[in-house]
Amino acid sequence: MTSLYDEVIYPNTPRPQTHPLRLSALASLHGAPSATFETCRVLEVGCGDGGNLIPMAVTAPNARFVGIDLAARPIAHGQQVIKDLGLTNIRLEARDLCAPDLDLGTFDYLIAHGVYAWTPEPAREALMALAGRALSPEGLAFISYNALPGCRLRQIVRDLLLAEPQIRQGSWTERVVAARAFLERFIALWAADADPFRQAVAEEAKLILKKPDAVIFHDELGEIYEPQYLADVAAAGARAGLGYLCDIQPIPNHAAVSEGLRALSGDDGLRFEQLEDFTILRRFHQSVFQKAEAPRAAGGRDLASLSRLWASAQLRKARPDELEGAGGGFVTPEGHVLETADPALRGLLGALVGAWPAATPLAPHLTAPGIAATVLDMFDNRLLTLQAGPSPFSLTPGERPLASPYARWQAGQGTAELSALTHDTVHIPDPSTLRFLTLLDGAHDRHRIAMAMAGMATPEILAEVEKGLASLARAGFLLG
Repeated sequence: MTSLYDEVIYPNTPRPQTHPLRLSALASLHGAPSATFETCRVLEVGCGDGGNLIPMAVTAPNARFVGIDLAARPIAHGQQVIKDLGLTNIRLEARDLCAPDLDLGTFDYLIAHGVYAWTPEPAREALMALAGRALSPEGLAFISYNALPGCRLRQIVRDLLLAEPQIRQGSWTERVVAARAFLERFIALWAADADPFRQAVAEEAKLILKKPDAVIFHDELGEIYEPQYLADVAAAGARAGLGYLCDIQPIPNHAAVSEGLRALSGDDGLRFEQLEDFTILRRFHQSVFQKAEAPRAAGGRDLASLSRLWASAQLRKARPDELEGAGGGFVTPEGHVLETADPALRGLLGALVGAWPAATPLAPHLTAPGIAATVLDMFDNRLLTLQAGPSPFSLTPGERPLASPYARWQAGQGTAELSALTHDTVHIPDPSTLRFLTLLDGAHDRHRIAMAMAGMATPEILAEVEKGLASLARAGFLLG
């Protein structure tokens, strides 16, 4: 059993949006039950080398994780990593999704990222059927896919590349080099024209050029590319006994637009979202399905459920020169200033700043009128994330600091892209920092760490060790 993904390994890293803590929060927000992360069962289809599953397994030793992929080579690599880490709660298998005897057990969460739009129709049907029979009664499925109508532009660029003879032959690297050169020429032609449609195609091509070579090979030069309408994917889920719940990331609420769309869609939540897709020309969906098949009304989210959730946000307190009013303010990573004179909201935002990158419980901050609606609005506008429980890492280094065993393994390999316990990727190119991280195995106190790094444990060196520990803690690498 081989595939092109054996020949050219697709980059595989943690995907925060697929984490059960995030999926469970969405379920709670929409009034659906879900399993607790610490003891849940997770299946990932198209898992590659386990780059998304292994970090979860590290933080939930009492949960069970299974990953399958058609490509045997990345599976073998992931199996070796699991063996090196001594993990017993995860297994990876080279399996064919379409195999008639595929029986993997029952799961609370199913993840299929980047599979649905890149496989033929029988495989898409097999994926939905697997979710329908493998999910527990409270199970949730995360299925992402390139979406219509927004991906029409990308189809134009793919058609251009695949119609060119020199891009269809040669080694995979030669094909990618030829594709890059060909796109550069056409970007110049499109961008030189004032026509907005050609300008839009040029921008699409520029986005493709920013991708790694392996991604361009599989995504842009791959044989199959079938972007989907939300309504069609929801219908496929319904045939398998799944009900569409929501997208992992809602569209920011524009009152005038939403009012008009609700007038057209009535209480049909799915039709409302499909019309939204046409409004913004949505190009990617990360759909969440539940085992229940009950229809959902438009905008049906429960503000009261926020009291059971936790939130995180990457903010900083604004400087006086950044503020226009007399109230306090906070600044996003993009430089947007959030000003408020509301003491309750300032308290919540301050708590988020202090907790970052960990999450803080929302319940103590929701007693004031209007705060729950503001939190939901911030979530819709991607200013904060919601999760169903505390973050699985510590911001306080212990007496013998312990970092994620997976990140320590990666650092030992000299890898600059490390999987943090935030279930995200952190870039650490400095060899000294990577070596420092490998020493955080729970056996070294600060004195021994200083001796290993510098051969001495002077007050100055110990202060640098403390600074390094604080930095790694804030990056989400420490368990204690």
